[in-house]
Amino acid sequence: MVFTLSAQLSVHQQDVRGVASPRDNLVLSSSRDGSAIIWHRDAPTTFNPLVALTPSDAPTKFVNAVAYLPPMEGGPPEGYVVTGHQDGIVRVWAIDPNLTEPLHTLKGHTQDVCSLHTLPDGTIISGSWDNTAKVWKDFAFAYDLKGHEASVWAVLALGGVQFLTGSADKRIKFWREDRCTRTYTGHNGPVRGLVPFSDIGFASCSNDQNILLWTHEGDIISTLSGHTSFVYSIAMLPSGDIVSAGEDGTVRVWRDGELFQTITHPCTSVWAISAMPSGDIVSGGSDGVVRIWSEASERAAAADELKALDDAVKEAAKPKPDANDPLKDVETFPPEALNTPGTEQDENKIIVEQDGSAWAYGWDVGSFQWKKLGCMRAPPGKKLFAGKFYDHVWEVDIAEGQPKVQLPYNNGENPYTAAQRFIERNNLPLVYLDQVTNYIIQQAGEGAAAAMGGASEYQDPFTGAGSYRPTGPRAGAGASNYQDPFTGSGAYRPAPAPAPSGAGNFADPFTGAGAYRPAASSPTSQTSFADPFTGGSRYTPVSSNPSSPPPAAPLTANIHLPYHNATLYQTNTNPQALHNRLQDINRRLKEEPSTSALALWPEEATHVDQLVQHFSSRNKQPPIGSQHLETLIELLRRWPPDALLPIVDLTRLVAGAEPSIAIAQAPELIKALASLSGFPNVEPAPRTTIAMLALRTFANMAPQASPSADWVLDMLQLLLKIPYAQLNSQQRIALASVLSNLSVAAQTRAFGEEVLNTHAAVIRSVLQTETTDAEVQYRVVMALGNMLYASRARTTALSDATALRELVNAAVSRIAAARPERRAAGDSVLKLIGTV
Repeated sequence: MVFTLSAQLSVHQQDVRGVASPRDNLVLSSSRDGSAIIWHRDAPTTFNPLVALTPSDAPTKFVNAVAYLPPMEGGPPEGYVVTGHQDGIVRVWAIDPNLTEPLHTLKGHTQDVCSLHTLPDGTIISGSWDNTAKVWKDFAFAYDLKGHEASVWAVLALGGVQFLTGSADKRIKFWREDRCTRTYTGHNGPVRGLVPFSDIGFASCSNDQNILLWTHEGDIISTLSGHTSFVYSIAMLPSGDIVSAGEDGTVRVWRDGELFQTITHPCTSVWAISAMPSGDIVSGGSDGVVRIWSEASERAAAADELKALDDAVKEAAKPKPDANDPLKDVETFPPEALNTPGTEQDENKIIVEQDGSAWAYGWDVGSFQWKKLGCMRAPPGKKLFAGKFYDHVWEVDIAEGQPKVQLPYNNGENPYTAAQRFIERNNLPLVYLDQVTNYIIQQAGEGAAAAMGGASEYQDPFTGAGSYRPTGPRAGAGASNYQDPFTGSGAYRPAPAPAPSGAGNFADPFTGAGAYRPAASSPTSQTSFADPFTGGSRYTPVSSNPSSPPPAAPLTANIHLPYHNATLYQTNTNPQALHNRLQDINRRLKEEPSTSALALWPEEATHVDQLVQHFSSRNKQPPIGSQHLETLIELLRRWPPDALLPIVDLTRLVAGAEPSIAIAQAPELIKALASLSGFPNVEPAPRTTIAMLALRTFANMAPQASPSADWVLDMLQLLLKIPYAQLNSQQRIALASVLSNLSVAAQTRAFGEEVLNTHAAVIRSVLQTETTDAEVQYRVVMALGNMLYASRARTTALSDATALRELVNAAVSRIAAARPERRAAGDSVLKLIGTV
């Protein structure tokens, strides 16, 4: 299901800058019109304003941010609305239509409050243009978080006395009370939003158009790229999907690390995004409208409203004629026209230059030449101010009751220089220098950030721009360069790769969302791809054994079963970033006397360099050999866990690219990864991400599993021992992929009863524990059906298939509730169990 419009809330008169949706029947919004509105749902697609909150002492000041604070003892029973204002004050209001003045005013900031977050224990954290964040507890000041060099545009309270802040200085800081204990660098533009991400870490968005997923330790585990301009806001849906909004006028939904849906709005910017408990999305736009989006058909807007929105989006996309163009009714000429002499004094021509600018020329008889008289029109994207072209010319207020004045700025110019020039031109006190500079940085974003030192000023050698950073699938024809957020697929920026022959868009064979890019093991050109279960999505097939035809089966196949396509976790890498990361780790190990013996030996360094070269080259040279994996396994055993993320990621890539090499050393590889991950227990970070990568490595090996290999049973028994309840959502998806890929191998390989029954036992363990994640349930149910099909085709007994029926039936119901189109696939498994 995709998100469609559910409701449009149109009361605000200017941009909606903040939204919050703590309950399915409650939405909060704040606007540049000076108000915050409490909206109440009266019907599935109808919200009405309960009350508009406008402070009597600042009725025209922007309300930049809004948040919800749950009820506290002795307070209003419905809780509080917290608002951040242009005058630097945080105001706290009761959710009560009879109370229209704030209950509390929290003063301390000296400039605009632009970000807010709260916790149920009464904690409020606010971020401001004054370069600080402040923490308030029980409506009283608690901590001052000082350390950023520019406006604090994103704040996140993590619980207890731990906080995160993101700034226009491109940095994210972690705080314990008022002490900064860690600084995260990786964004190349101002940081605009923060949100918790699973139990791994957090996600951030930025003016650099990217969303980064971080571990708490500071590793960037993925980059989501797709927005075409600044990304202003980010939220997490209850399903684990990420939602983002930005200057490109879109809301984007990211599922399993890939762009799942783009929701285009009929406005220039979508400033704010929020997630409802139901999974619906709330957005706030520059057109002053709050919109609700839902996957539930019963909450979809009426057909005429949907059509009106579609028409508005199309209209907004049309190029608009410039009504103020002074040349719209005037004849113009190319520059060559100046080669023709005029015929009389003061004859005029308007010349349009190659850059689009237009200039007036007059013929001077005395000098017999055309003389430039002045500019009639600036080039596209430029604005004329005081005889010069600028990238930006903003209308700004400098005093109450006075006309607005113009603030010009060119991208790449030092914002302090532009601010000082503006202050001098308008005879303003120098005390306003920082405020004007912050305004320029906020409005120009990356254009101003580049002038402050660009990426190089704040780059971290490990996690900065172009650093060790997970990447996504290679961009194929029609595929954008999106990145898997969980793969450890490497923490590298993607390198360009040729489009697969004949391939169109790619999608996860399970989700249809393109979560992973399966790699083709056969050169056969594919022009039409289908979900192996539903037939609805597109993907690139991976045959578990292309040279071996599937055996004749006494069962009747259907469009869902059997399926022969595996999900591989394969991606391209940024070789220089990976190489730099590994060299730095090795240097640190070598320089420390206590760890010098752990450093790479010359032969190991050569093997690692060759692997980096292989994954960076289009012709995949030099070839990967067993010696390369032997080196990786040795490093997995020898290096400390906090240094191993790039090594584990290289191991995953080797298993995906050359599974036969991984399988040849499977016992040692599985043992090393299991030990490093803490299996069968699942230990906390830093092993959390490594455990996820280990499961993905197993998934890459599974399609080529051989019935005679003991490691297959060893791996399944290891999975059976892992306490499933301790796994996070990404680890669960990876485990389900292992089971699915083994069922693919079973279609062309006759596994013994012990493997089949252990495989079923792991599925039973998953289904007994998993009651919320429909995606995991779908994958394991289909893996069971596929394995059951293979065992029946070979008359091999699957001992507890019937006993699984009740668990499968419950799982299918949950799967269908989340994705109705998957009902038929689930029913095919139930039908197959019924034949046992």
